[in-house]
Amino acid sequence: MTAVVKKKIVEKLARFTKDLKPSDISLSFLTGKAVLQKIELNADFLTEIFHLPPCLQISRVVCDLIKADVPFTSLGTNPIQIMINKVEVEVASCDGVTPRTKQFNDLKLGNSHNSPSTYGYVDKVVDGMKVSIHAVVLRFKDPTFEGSLEVSNVVIQSTTPQWKVSSHLKDTRFKNEEEDYVIVYKMCSWDSVKMEGVSLPNTGQDKLRLVSQETFVRLALKRRISDCSVVHSRVSIHLGDLLCILTQSQLRATSLLIQRLTESSLHMEEEEEEEEKEGKKASSNTKNHPKAQKQSTPHHAHPSIPATPIQAYQDGKLNLSPYLVIQDSFHLKCGKIDLHLDDDLVEQAHQNAGRMNIVFERVMLDMYPDQAARSGHHHWNRANDLIKSNVKWSAKMLGAASKGRDEGVERDVFVSLGDLREMGVVLRCAEFAINAVRKKVLPLITSDKATFKIPDDDDNPAIQMGITLYSYPKG
Repeated sequence: MTAVVKKKIVEKLARFTKDLKPSDISLSFLTGKAVLQKIELNADFLTEIFHLPPCLQISRVVCDLIKADVPFTSLGTNPIQIMINKVEVEVASCDGVTPRTKQFNDLKLGNSHNSPSTYGYVDKVVDGMKVSIHAVVLRFKDPTFEGSLEVSNVVIQSTTPQWKVSSHLKDTRFKNEEEDYVIVYKMCSWDSVKMEGVSLPNTGQDKLRLVSQETFVRLALKRRISDCSVVHSRVSIHLGDLLCILTQSQLRATSLLIQRLTESSLHMEEEEEEEEKEGKKASSNTKNHPKAQKQSTPHHAHPSIPATPIQAYQDGKLNLSPYLVIQDSFHLKCGKIDLHLDDDLVEQAHQNAGRMNIVFERVMLDMYPDQAARSGHHHWNRANDLIKSNVKWSAKMLGAASKGRDEGVERDVFVSLGDLREMGVVLRCAEFAINAVRKKVLPLITSDKATFKIPDDDDNPAIQMGITLYSYPKG
């Protein structure tokens, strides 16, 4: 019986692994435990599923030991535990654009089935899994840059809406059958992150170093019960203190690498848009059908909750629980960023090298990728008067866009402005200092809250910058 089950497991995992054999699996039905040794994953599968830019390719992924503990008698209350000793990942850049095979298009990260189905028992079990990884080592190779990333003691587990660990999986979900959604709360934490990099060719210069401690990520995932699709998500990343040492040559190599990745990503987006246009042309007959038009949902309306409560919440006229997810958002919070810059090129010319130290205290970044341009910002994280005033001046700006035209054109422009979308980004920094470093530290530019008796808290940042990008919905 055990041999038959091992064979079935190998058949199911053959698509995602390399050279997996039944002898690599140790299985015990009575205890609900399984052990897999020296597993090499399919690099093409991971490259596609993580949607990497075409100029990046995962070349090798190896897990030396995987242990699984399945509580068959209490799957509804206790999580399946997956323990991994060490994961080694090798990523390399490639010249030009690597074509994607798209052989894994039938798999969706938000769905445990290959076809749409209602959110059921299997989805609850999969969402409740706990994964522990002792160490993750990622190595990156590029003709101009070489680096490594080490993450220790990674834990991914379900939590309550208050981000506390619960002994019952039922407490880690918020389900609303009337409005057809369920919210799952997950948290990923790790002890330390160490990144090292060096520009090539290496002429003996110091390595780029980035060190961080005690980081965790909170994820609230809102899924539709009727088909398990992901409706909205909220991601919050909390970083500890960051220490980074960077030279001028490393900065140049890093900027060139980022430029290559950005250009490759833009190229991939253009290809996806072309494919999307071709797909729309092929299904134009279906979309033009009267029934299809009646069933279509306006872009500004939420598929589950009526638009009126959301608009009232965004305008600050309705209070909702902070644990609910009504739109996509991304949040980043960092304790302290200590950046050391060294002019190694001048040093190589036997001149006095310039050194600079830049310090940022309590940096916060909030991004809201998509909402109606006329929506309020009262629901944004730590929304102060400056953020709320955006609604007034953006309304004036949108209104001014329709002036100076004849009456017929103005009416069309006014209607189109009602469909306008916006992406909002807010960056805050509680304190900052820029220092020149010679034999001693010489302050150049610093924030000075104490002199002006400004409270030293997150609600009164030394720097606050907001960016709003407007766009029309596709199609």
